Amino acid sequence: MLLQDGDPEGTCNRAYYAMFDAARAALMTLPEDVGPLATIKTHRGLIAAFGQHLVATGRIDPAFGH
Repeated sequence: MLLQDGDPEGTCNRAYYAMFDAARAALMTLPEDVGPLATIKTHRGLIAAFGQHLVATGRIDPAFGH
């Protein structure tokens, strides 16, 4: 809807947060002793944790880590 209304910045913002929330949700599926979710304070930290705990371990295909 935002894109159709001529708001590409808003569209990108919503798409980014959809992926951000999906990454956060994926990390929430990990056991508490593995999932670092409580210690993540930044967007960069969430992205790094996603790579470390989901992509590097083979739980998520590397194509989705980009």
